[in-house]
Amino acid sequence: MSKMRKVIRLLPVWAAISAVIILAGIVLMAVLGFNTASERPESYVFEVDYGIVVHNDEKLETGLGDICTEAFSAKGLSLADTVKGSGVNTAQDQMAVRYIFTDTLSEEVRTAVEQAIDSKIEQNEALKGADIFTVWHVEENVPFTEADWRGGVAIAVGALVGLIYVGIRFGLGSAITGAVLAAHDSLFTVSVLAIARIPVYASAPVFYAAIAAVVSVLLWAFVCMKLKGLKKDPDTRSLPAEDAVEESANGSRKCILGVLIALVAAIAVLGGVATAGVRALVLPAFLPVAAAAYSSLVLGPAVHARVKALLDKLAYKRNKGYAGKQKAQPEE
Repeated sequence: MSKMRKVIRLLPVWAAISAVIILAGIVLMAVLGFNTASERPESYVFEVDYGIVVHNDEKLETGLGDICTEAFSAKGLSLADTVKGSGVNTAQDQMAVRYIFTDTLSEEVRTAVEQAIDSKIEQNEALKGADIFTVWHVEENVPFTEADWRGGVAIAVGALVGLIYVGIRFGLGSAITGAVLAAHDSLFTVSVLAIARIPVYASAPVFYAAIAAVVSVLLWAFVCMKLKGLKKDPDTRSLPAEDAVEESANGSRKCILGVLIALVAAIAVLGGVATAGVRALVLPAFLPVAAAAYSSLVLGPAVHARVKALLDKLAYKRNKGYAGKQKAQPEE
């Protein structure tokens, strides 16, 4: 027995695995929802840029940090995070410390804090002559919610059009299996998002579910094309359902793997060059692609072998009872 034949006959195992993951995901979605940590609130950033003189003197650098934190404490400000990195002028080894606040800060408070820190720096003899610059930034979270919804709906429409095409071109059985796989991959994707607590934007699960559906239909179409080729060939037209599905699954594997590799590479490249906000949206797209790979290479052939066997049986019964068109009786 070939490996693909074993895969086809293990449908109860694949169905059980998917059912457990999807049911667990639905429960977690209902109880905890998704991890929407990517939806950062509006934040206020106080940036302090300084040159190599301060950076190379640990005592001066520490003293500058103490001046800032004392000014924040005096105004009752609560720090959310502190990030240290390169300043604007990297050629001169300029450094920058960014103090991040997520609480709403009025312009009056921000101005008062900045003036207090600048005054303390001027009064400090060691820091007085150093190149130190301070500035406030207001960082607004990019509203991905509407884009996620619109993108998800557009992609879902594409998946529906793909299913209609599969039904018209390859028959009802292929469309039924394609619809099952698309629904499975969408639910599987959002379930794993809920179980693994992967940080996403609030509306992103709809976006990823739609991606899973359209990739699933795309990959399933390769199997359908091989099945249609077998049906056209007189030597393979009468193959049993399992044999036909096994042959088509094996014949389409290289094409499916090629598309999967291209999709993974595209996501990796886009995630690598994108900004942090876009990267948080792009990288979880690995999950729907993985779900579609599982369904097209494993679950799809196992499901379609049963669907095709049932439809072939019904077609045989219908054709067996058909006596052909009766000839008209001559009039007397």
